[in-house]
Amino acid sequence: MPRQYFDAHKDRRGKPIGPAEMRRRRRQEEEQSGHLAFTVREFAKECRISAAMLYRLWKKGKGPPYRMIGNRRIIERETGLAWLRSEVT
Repeated sequence: MPRQYFDAHKDRRGKPIGPAEMRRRRRQEEEQSGHLAFTVREFAKECRISAAMLYRLWKKGKGPPYRMIGNRRIIERETGLAWLRSEVT
């Protein structure tokens, strides 16, 4: 395996990091990547709700705005987060 693989799983002092730290780092990398849109699963994961809950909300007319691209629902980042803020407050 390449050396960078092993270095990526160590902290600044060279000690191995645990799975929780690896998940935290992966989340930070995903946030920094700046997705412009989410699939239903990605948005549900980001909001920590199930995809089924999103479909139920859409059925009631209360879900986040989305666009259909082919047969997939795509939720734009800004509109999805704005919807989430409005639901929380």
